[in-house]
Amino acid sequence: MPVAASTGPCGPVFVTRRPESRLVARCLSSLQSLLYGRLQQVPTPPVRRFGASIRGRFGGLAVALVSVIPGPTLAQGAVLPTVELNIGQVQVFAELAATAASRQQGLMGREKLLADHGMLFVFPGETTTCFWMRNTPLPLSIAFINAEGRIVNIADMQPMTETSHCPLAPIVYALEMQQGWFKDNGIKPGEQVQGLPSATRAQ
Repeated sequence: MPVAASTGPCGPVFVTRRPESRLVARCLSSLQSLLYGRLQQVPTPPVRRFGASIRGRFGGLAVALVSVIPGPTLAQGAVLPTVELNIGQVQVFAELAATAASRQQGLMGREKLLADHGMLFVFPGETTTCFWMRNTPLPLSIAFINAEGRIVNIADMQPMTETSHCPLAPIVYALEMQQGWFKDNGIKPGEQVQGLPSATRAQ
């Protein structure tokens, strides 16, 4: 009776006068059994050509097949649909906050903006709504814009503050940009903003 000297990947390795032949035979037999068992355990998942799910080894987990339809243009890093505006010779890419929910959320929680990117708030009619910076870590500047597309006034807003910043006259739009952007681009009250969406179309 041979004595087991050690344990290898294919089971015990025994010391005999011809260990090579017995070890090779044992390895081949073990590998064949292992491979055959694994092949038997792999199920063939049913696939519905036009169905809503593919089922496999994960039991009842269904993977939905979704058709992706192109929607409004999204700028890099943007969360909402983006519109292109022009103020003088300067081009702006602004996310469109045209619903009550998106206006309320604004840029809260955002930590950065891309260059020449901001957010355009569109109201359903003229308003004197004020803005604050609750839960907003970005320093911002805001331009209040009237129904004719002219900037009424501009205000700088500090991060994470609840100070109210209000328009000096009724407005329909407000454009938030990185703080200092309007000054850096030489933009002042009275300037015309081109490319503004109508309040009704933006809803």
